[in-house]
Amino acid sequence: MCIDFENSTHIQNIFGRTSLSSSDYSSVVSNVSAAIAEVNKQIYSNFTEEGGNFLDTDARGIALLAQTDLVEATAGDLLGDWGNDGITGVSIDSRTIKANELFVAIKGKRDGHNFINDAIKLGAKAALVDHVPVEISSNTPLVLVSCVQEALENLAKYRRKRSQAKLVAITGSVGKTSSKNMLKTILELQGKTHAAPASFNNHLGVPLTLANLPMDATYAVVVIGMNKPGEIEPLAKMTSADVVFITAIAEAHLVA
Repeated sequence: MCIDFENSTHIQNIFGRTSLSSSDYSSVVSNVSAAIAEVNKQIYSNFTEEGGNFLDTDARGIALLAQTDLVEATAGDLLGDWGNDGITGVSIDSRTIKANELFVAIKGKRDGHNFINDAIKLGAKAALVDHVPVEISSNTPLVLVSCVQEALENLAKYRRKRSQAKLVAITGSVGKTSSKNMLKTILELQGKTHAAPASFNNHLGVPLTLANLPMDATYAVVVIGMNKPGEIEPLAKMTSADVVFITAIAEAHLVA
């Protein structure tokens, strides 16, 4: 489903502005509330309940993904001493990772495999890896896969498929993050809403947002961006949105 807000006075009041001051916030929230109400019947009439078996959150406790989920989602092998616990979240940043989260050793400008021990020292439960560095202890919990990026994407798809949350995907040339923040504020009035804490809108951010989707979330808001042709399509398929929100389509970010 795609909602066209072009003729919405409330949306024009929001996105027609080139900047927002702190004094505008109340007005913006008011306009967002009115805009949401304006299309409320469209959104909810198009939401359909998906069948299938969903994860039992009571049985899992605080775990986001159990060990069996990790193996099924990634087709990986569990190495090291895992104990009986699963993971409570997924992160690619060894500096900010939280206790019992899975550290995903992405290879970018720097290789995440070089920071596994740092993540474990900060409380990470395990690491998702494509090889075992020599400095890693044999009892360190690991998920060994053939490709870390692909495994992260598979975790995202696995989580999305099993979530009952109604998901809104936001894209457009401008205003994506602001729209995400405002929409999250509105939807939280109706139920638990999941959204990334920052501008997670690329090939890493989108799967991270989905992989961290709580099972008890009523709604989810995902932002999809692009910096090269063809980048949006696979992220859109991964997200499998119930509602698509396009802020604007214009020339933007064209200077390499």
